[in-house]
Amino acid sequence: MIVDCAVYEDGCRCAGGLPLDEAGQAAQRDGSFVWLGVYEPSEEEFDAVRREFDLHELAVEDAVHAHQRPKVELYGDTLLVVLKTARDVHDHLLRVSGQIESFRDLLSSALQANLTQVAVRQNDDMRKISAWVAILAVPTGVAAIYGMNFDTMPELDWAFGYPSVLILIVVICSVLYRRFRRSGWL
Repeated sequence: MIVDCAVYEDGCRCAGGLPLDEAGQAAQRDGSFVWLGVYEPSEEEFDAVRREFDLHELAVEDAVHAHQRPKVELYGDTLLVVLKTARDVHDHLLRVSGQIESFRDLLSSALQANLTQVAVRQNDDMRKISAWVAILAVPTGVAAIYGMNFDTMPELDWAFGYPSVLILIVVICSVLYRRFRRSGWL
């Protein structure tokens, strides 16, 4: 498609559009040149442009292959300027947008992994705290029972009552400690 056809005289664009069939004649005037902008032109449009400007075959071939580097070439008395098109900018924009999306996904994954590690560490801390609370609950419970000052507790009159309770507390706490240690909680 021909998106623009204009004549420039003395470096200034003339008002109004220029029909393609008048472009060749306008380009012949002194101090003027014709700007022809094309976007994905058809074979018929390229052929019409080639005939109107009497273009060299290589110039037409260069224009057909749109994904070229910008360049300036002289074919006889015809100057061909190939510029990067908006399509190149669009392709670059899509590539950069894709990279940004990839970086966003990578950052999101890294943050999620970090949050998972924090949760695991907190879970380990909670296990340790829970294990110590369970171990300390045994002497606390025994102390609470004996702290009620009942008169009719049979082990109070027994000579080995106090040492037996202390040994029982140490044994229960030791068993709990080993089990928690073996399970990885301590």
